[in-house]
Amino acid sequence: TAVLGLSLCAGCARAPAVRPAEPADRAEGVLAFHAEGGQFVSARVTPSGVSGVMSGSVLKLTRSDGDDEGSLRGFAYAGGVELKADGRGASGWLGGRPLRLAVSREDDELHATGLIHGRHSDFRLGVRGLRGVIGLCSYDLAWTGEAFEGKRACGRRIENASLVLPPPFSRWSDAE
Repeated sequence: TAVLGLSLCAGCARAPAVRPAEPADRAEGVLAFHAEGGQFVSARVTPSGVSGVMSGSVLKLTRSDGDDEGSLRGFAYAGGVELKADGRGASGWLGGRPLRLAVSREDDELHATGLIHGRHSDFRLGVRGLRGVIGLCSYDLAWTGEAFEGKRACGRRIENASLVLPPPFSRWSDAE
């Protein structure tokens, strides 16, 4: 799920009406995020986890799930990841910083609000795009049919950004 880098993934994995760029029955796919300023994520996503690189750092997460909840453990943002998810949200540590998100579905969009990296976050993901604040940055990305593309603002820097969410995320819960 998108708290993309991982901030984009934790909480935004699934947007039901959005057709992924890869066939929906694929067991794995590539998560891709790029911003003009040089931040990027390139990772392989499977039903059991995520592995790849984030702006030069290792990204390795293992997913486990139960009936109503799941967990992600591993390494991202140069620190440990320990996240628990249930039907209402996710909480724990992401790269050594707190994450606490409440998630809900509103008008065919995923709405997430809470803390990511200890910063207030409030964003929506759906067929219209990804919009809102995630950590230190705000996003206004529109769905193009293949990817989410648009602008990201971090402080005074405004830059082009793109995000591709692969099919395996559709099997993960909203909170993951």
